[in-house]
Amino acid sequence: GAANRTTQGHTGCKHSEETKKILREKTLEQISNGKVKQTMTKPHLLFIETMKRENLWQGFENEHSIGGKFSIDIAHPDLKIAIEIQGDYWHANPKYYTKRNQIQGKNIGRDKIKSKFLTDNGWQLLIFWESDIKKNIDGCMADVKSLLADYRENPWGLVEIESIYPMGEEETYDIEVDDPEH
Repeated sequence: GAANRTTQGHTGCKHSEETKKILREKTLEQISNGKVKQTMTKPHLLFIETMKRENLWQGFENEHSIGGKFSIDIAHPDLKIAIEIQGDYWHANPKYYTKRNQIQGKNIGRDKIKSKFLTDNGWQLLIFWESDIKKNIDGCMADVKSLLADYRENPWGLVEIESIYPMGEEETYDIEVDDPEH
């Protein structure tokens, strides 16, 4: 056991990909079930509080698990909107960090993989830096409002509108979209 080892702590052994997958799934499951207490950062809490105060929270949830691989900081699953709150240090905000350390590099790599996964699966991703939230929360909320307005104006999501025909009555239109569900 650990007490009999001459080397304490991490032994340098790497987990297999299968083991990593199982650990990731179990961790996400525990987060979803509330068994692992998530400690939100102050910017994350401020963002949620401000969304609620401005009546933008409806349909959103905190720490949404997706694809058995990732947890989205703030998500609207029905509209496929993902909001990520990035710490300036931990995610190496380019405004402040031109050189990165190993931890920052690892986080940036994981961020890129998550961003690609989300966009490849039809999610709209908004990323907000800690410093921007602290300095200009109203500007951040304006970005959220703008994206939500896009969905309200086009309730089918971001599908291509092929044509719009007036139906003869004021404010009545027939809209054709390239989407088999609509």
